[in-house]
Amino acid sequence: MEYKFGPALEKINQAIELDTNNAYAYCTKAFILGANKKYDQSLELCKKALKINSFTAEAWMIAGNDLEMLAIDEEINGSLDMAKEYHKLARGFWKEAKSISPDIVLPFLTRT
Repeated sequence: MEYKFGPALEKINQAIELDTNNAYAYCTKAFILGANKKYDQSLELCKKALKINSFTAEAWMIAGNDLEMLAIDEEINGSLDMAKEYHKLARGFWKEAKSISPDIVLPFLTRT
């Protein structure tokens, strides 16, 4: 299922053009791309957000979610070693998000 975020994506791109140092704008765009299964692009935007402000819990959370989705894709494709690595990375990103913002909701945090 692909979500239709066209108008929102246009607006967030405008926001990024107006302020290239807005970590939350990059997070919003990353969320949109991740929702459309563009996990690698989403991760790159999270990296940009974290370069601007490494205390952006949302960037850590979204990146963790993307990594978890990549892990699931790898499991489906039979690449269990790569899936395990992505799961491990995802947990690290989520842990960082929680350390910054203890109340942040982590929708995929089911494995310990």
